[in-house]
Amino acid sequence: MNNERRIGTILSYIIVISNILVGLIYVSLLIKYLSIEQYGLYRLIGSLMVYFTVLDFGISNVVIKYYNKYRLSGENEKANNVLAFSFIWICIVSVFILLISLFVYFHIGNIFSGSLTVSEIYEAKIIFLLLIFNVIITIFGNLLSAIITSYEKFIFLKSCLFMQVIFQPILVFIGIKIIPTAINVVLIQTLVNLLFIAVKLYFCFYKIRIKVKYYYFDKVIIREMGFLSVQIFLSSIVDQIFWQGNQIIVGSSLGTGEVAVYSIAVQIYMIYLTIGCVLQTMLSTKVFNMVEADRNNIEIYNLFVKVSRLQAILLLCILGGFIIFGEAFIQIWAGKKFLLSYKIALAIMIPFSISLIQSLGVIILQAKNRYLFRTIAYMFFGVINIVVNIFIIKLYGMVSIAIVTGLIYIFLDGFVMNMYYNFILKFNMIRYWQSIIRIILCVTIIIIINLILREWIEIKDIYTFFAGIFIYLAMYFFAMRYIVFNDYEIYLYKVFINKIKFLSINK
Repeated sequence: MNNERRIGTILSYIIVISNILVGLIYVSLLIKYLSIEQYGLYRLIGSLMVYFTVLDFGISNVVIKYYNKYRLSGENEKANNVLAFSFIWICIVSVFILLISLFVYFHIGNIFSGSLTVSEIYEAKIIFLLLIFNVIITIFGNLLSAIITSYEKFIFLKSCLFMQVIFQPILVFIGIKIIPTAINVVLIQTLVNLLFIAVKLYFCFYKIRIKVKYYYFDKVIIREMGFLSVQIFLSSIVDQIFWQGNQIIVGSSLGTGEVAVYSIAVQIYMIYLTIGCVLQTMLSTKVFNMVEADRNNIEIYNLFVKVSRLQAILLLCILGGFIIFGEAFIQIWAGKKFLLSYKIALAIMIPFSISLIQSLGVIILQAKNRYLFRTIAYMFFGVINIVVNIFIIKLYGMVSIAIVTGLIYIFLDGFVMNMYYNFILKFNMIRYWQSIIRIILCVTIIIIINLILREWIEIKDIYTFFAGIFIYLAMYFFAMRYIVFNDYEIYLYKVFINKIKFLSINK
């Protein structure tokens, strides 16, 4: 791991932790200063807008793969052509988004007529327009981030993200203290986003000095980029159907208050998702380069297993903690009226853990141009998820649609995709799960012990809450160190401890 990637990984986890802490404070402040209806409106339109973000057709991953491929091989004309095609495509996509958004804008009233008031529909339209602009500049910003990632300038990229994580909530808080509306929240977010995109733009053209020059129409590049792009696009749509579709169903069927409750659950498992994608993001360039260099499939498989184990150790620690303390946490953080969010979050987090543990597999599929199967599978089951949830929500409530989504995830990621990895990519998935199962069993036992302790030790305040977490973490890390860790993980542990000792000595 080069120095940029190593420091970038450290910064990524610092950002994730900061994002979690800031996000928790951020949401609680939004709930406090906005009405539950205003917060629900903000989350509802936000969930609708996510579908527009996928219209970049996965250009970021395409750029990382093909720009990096031609740049490293010294084919500068082709590399510059890739960037030229990408920027042209972003312009075309932006026009397309504007056309679609105009149609949606004039039908917002019809979509939510049964659940939103006249004033809420008016505000929803203004928020929608602001978010459309935000989406367009975000897609452009994602392209710039992909270019910076291709050069593995992780320190700059992650530093920008860290600054945005810190300063955006501060500015939003100041804004809602003055004007406590969802419109004001979105306006400030858009302005901050625009500022940091300008910083990335400067870095790309004046620091790493990229050249965006169209030389000629290259059918081969267009075809290759287009094939991968369409696959990622379709898969992204389906991912958003799983992630955001349920919120829209809740909003159109029940109302903004219920959306607010469901969105708290979404906020929690999106934090879980963010943590789970750190290593995937940092290793994307490495995986693409390994495939382009025609590295041995066993080597790629071993990396897959190694990263999956690290993901499992980290993610199951978080999941176990939420199972034990999640209900108490939501009560402290958001209030008793959001307690239902605990069940909703768990119904998705538990099955989704399979997908997150295997998140590097998605990058491997993209690198090997084997992404189409995942796309088709997710499209098919995404449609089933939406249809079933539309019918059951009014009968069984919000928890039921989360359970349905979770069960579909278990089947998709736990069975279908694992069969594909095994028989098509030739990954030994039996050996793979043998390497993971000890972690799962160990975590399960720790959770059971802590749940029994919860029956004896009641969480009465913030002090007993953190005391319980401390006991859980102590048990967890002891079990991991002496029961679960393999030689490589013990090595990482010792390196980490030695660095802490070194820093303390130097202080």
